[in-house]
Amino acid sequence: MTTILRKMRYAATRIADFDILSNASNWPTVCGLTGSDGDRGHAVTVCGEVLFDGNLSHALKLSRENLSWCCGAPGTQVDYVKVHLAYRFEIISDIPQHLQNI
Repeated sequence: MTTILRKMRYAATRIADFDILSNASNWPTVCGLTGSDGDRGHAVTVCGEVLFDGNLSHALKLSRENLSWCCGAPGTQVDYVKVHLAYRFEIISDIPQHLQNI
């Protein structure tokens, strides 16, 4: 995957102790979530204040409530606890013209 990203002029940076609710960036950041049940099996992507979950056809507003929803399953109440793994993807060369105003 790293080879493909480098060809696309992206670098992936691992971020330790990532606070998803306060470390906003316009670069996409993939985050492994930990729920109050100890499960670490779900990942989401954040970009700015927008939360993307592969289980949905639309994006969500980044919030603790929506992160808890992402950590849970139908019929269960699981609260978001933390991000246990985060990778931010940034362009490593000149930013293409169509992305310069983002």
